[in-house]
Amino acid sequence: MRTASMLVVLTTLLVAGCSESGGFTVAQQAQQFDALFGLARPDAPTTKAITIAKPFVPPASVELVQSTGPFEAAPGQLPGSTGEGVLWSIDIVFTPTSPPPPAGTPITGTITLRFVKVDGTLAVDLNLNLTASVEEPRIDLETNAIAFGKVAIGERPSGILKINNPNTATPITVQSIVLLADPQFALDLSTTPFPFDILPGDDRRIPVIYAPDALGTQSGSVTVSHNLGNPLIATLSGEGMVGELIIREFDDPDPLMFDSSGFVTFKFTLPAEAMSLNIYALDFSAANIDIAYLEGPSPGDKVFTEKFGPGLFTGPWLWYESMPNGLGNPWGGSLGSGSALSCQLPNSDASEAQLVPGGGQYEIKFEGTPNGELLLRLTAEMRRSGAAAQGTLPLNILLAPSLSVDATTAPNDAKMQTVIARIQEVLLAAGLALGPVHYYKIDDFGVFEYDDIADQDLLDELLLFGPLDSLDAMGDPFQPGDADRLNVFFVNSIGGGAFTAITNGVPSPKPGPVFVTSNHSGIVIDYAGPLSDEIGKTTARFICHACGLWPTVMTDGDTFDIIEDTPECPLSGTTEECPIEGNDNLLHPFDLGPQATKLTGGQRFVAVRNAFVAPG
Repeated sequence: MRTASMLVVLTTLLVAGCSESGGFTVAQQAQQFDALFGLARPDAPTTKAITIAKPFVPPASVELVQSTGPFEAAPGQLPGSTGEGVLWSIDIVFTPTSPPPPAGTPITGTITLRFVKVDGTLAVDLNLNLTASVEEPRIDLETNAIAFGKVAIGERPSGILKINNPNTATPITVQSIVLLADPQFALDLSTTPFPFDILPGDDRRIPVIYAPDALGTQSGSVTVSHNLGNPLIATLSGEGMVGELIIREFDDPDPLMFDSSGFVTFKFTLPAEAMSLNIYALDFSAANIDIAYLEGPSPGDKVFTEKFGPGLFTGPWLWYESMPNGLGNPWGGSLGSGSALSCQLPNSDASEAQLVPGGGQYEIKFEGTPNGELLLRLTAEMRRSGAAAQGTLPLNILLAPSLSVDATTAPNDAKMQTVIARIQEVLLAAGLALGPVHYYKIDDFGVFEYDDIADQDLLDELLLFGPLDSLDAMGDPFQPGDADRLNVFFVNSIGGGAFTAITNGVPSPKPGPVFVTSNHSGIVIDYAGPLSDEIGKTTARFICHACGLWPTVMTDGDTFDIIEDTPECPLSGTTEECPIEGNDNLLHPFDLGPQATKLTGGQRFVAVRNAFVAPG
C-alpha cells in the first residue's frame, strides 16, 4: 500500500570510464543522497513511493546492488527497467524491529541501486540513504462526558460519541463498543460491524440516544476497546423531567408613560429552556392603545403585532373585549375601556410565531397616544423543557347535579368511560395523552342552576363564580395541583340545544390561551343528549381549542387559522385543496362525521406546546 511519495533530485554524478570495446568498468564511485522516509507504523510494514532523478535520459535497466537496515524495495520492483526520461519511482518498504524503538528515534538504512544504459555503455550506482521513525499511535475521544441535561419524558435527543485517530500513518482497530448504563440510554450500532478500522486522520461517530421514561437523573458509560491497549471510557448523564410550569408576575404599580412618538415598552425575560409562553394582561387600561408588538431578544427578531379592535387580527396576539376568554374580570382592578390582552406562543408552526431558542429578554411595545399613560399587570405562564413532540394533559371533570353520574360513580360508569376512551383516542392523534382524570360534582350555588346553561350569563357564571371556588365549602376540595388543570364541565344542556360545547371565547370566534392559574377557565359540554362517541369527539375538539387551536375556518368563511400547514377549506363543499369536505379535520367548525378527527402537523405542534400540557 502506497501511503506517501517523495522526490529525490541528484545534483552530481560520477560516470564510470569506458573501455575501447564499448564496455564499462565494474568498479563505480557510488552517488550519495539522503531521503527522509518519515513517520511509519510501529506494528506493521509501511510502504512509501520514492521518486528519484536517474542519472541519464535514455532508457535503462535498474538492479539492486545491496540493502542495509530495515528498508528494502517492494517485491517485484527489482530488477526492473526505466523508460526514457529523468524521473523514476520505486516503492520502499520499512519494516520496524520488534519491539520497535521509542517513537521519534531515527532509524537509518541504505539501498544501493545500479542504473545501466540499455546499450551497456554506462552504469551508475546510486545510494539511497533512508531515515524513518515510528510514530506513537494514539486514539482518543472528542469528549469523555456526554451530558444531555434536562430532557422531557417522551423525547429522544441524540448525542455523538466521536472516536478520533490523530495519527499520520497508523490505522486503529476498534474491537468493541459496550454500553453500561440505565435503560434510558442506547447506542445506534446498526451500521457498525466489528471490528473496524479508523484510518489515519479519520474518525468514527456513534450516535448515543437518551430517551428518559422516568423522572430524575440517569447515568451510564460507554467503553471503547481497541488494539492499542487500555480502553476509552465516556460517561453519560441526563435528567428526565416533565415540563416545569413557570408562573411569573410582572407588576408595575405606576403607570407606564408613552413617549412623544407614542410608544411604551414593557420588558421581561424568559429562561433558556422555555418552550411555550402564555401572556395575560390582567389589569390593563387599553383606552389609548392602537397596536401592540412583541419583540424577541435581539434586534430584528420576530415581531408580532395586533391592531386593537374587533376583526383586526394580524398576528398571534389575541384581544378580547373584557378579560381573557371574554369572561369579564374576576380579579378586580380597572380595565379602562374594558379590554384586555392575551397571547400564546407558539401559535403556529411558522417560525415567526414561536419563541426564539435560548430564551432572553422580550419586549411588549404598545403604540398609542403620545405622552399618554398605560396601566399594566402582566402574568406569564410557560413550560420549561426540551422541545415537546408529545404531551400529557390532566383533566378535572366537573359534573352537574342532575346527571346520572357523579364523582363517586364516574370511574366505573360505562358511558363516562366510553367518553373518556374516545377523548383519549382522538387526542393521541395529536400527540396528547390524558393524564390523571379527577372527578368532582357541582352543586347548584345560590340562584344559579348548573344543569341547564340556557344563556351566556349562566355560562359566564359557571366559569367565573361558585362551583370551583365553593368546592372547599362543599367538602370536596380540589386535590393538590388540580387548580392547574384544564376543567371540563359536563352539564345537562347548553343554550337550549343550540350548542353542544363551548370553550373560552368560542364561538366568538378566537379560542385563545387558557389562564392556567385560574379556576375559571374551562370548557362546557352537553353530556345528556348526544351519544357517547359524539360527546367524546366534541370534548376532544374543544380541548384542542382550549390549547390554542382555532377552527380551520371562521364562520365568516374568509378567515383561516394562521397555522401554515392547515388547508384553507371552505365552510361547506370541496375544493382542489380540500377534496374531502372539511378535509376530515377535527377543528373544522362543522361536525362532518365521526371520521373527522384529523389534525395537521402544525396543529399538533401548537397544541402540545401549550402551557397546560406537560411535555412527555
